[in-house]
Amino acid sequence: DTTSVLPAIKVRTLIICGEEDKMTTLEVMTKMKNAIPDSEMKVIQGVGHLTNLENPEAFNSILLEFLSKFKA
Repeated sequence: DTTSVLPAIKVRTLIICGEEDKMTTLEVMTKMKNAIPDSEMKVIQGVGHLTNLENPEAFNSILLEFLSKFKA
């Protein structure tokens, strides 16, 4: 368990999780989001643990939106 180091993360962080994830639940992901300073969390509805495979369109849209904030 390395959750104790999460507050030390100093880079912009995006957490993407599936609404129906049984392995890493929304409760766990929310705790991670709250522990990482200035992190963002997006939940994809109707999918489980493999968000990028179960709904690649939603996953890619979320990721591209996040990355677009950092274009030079």
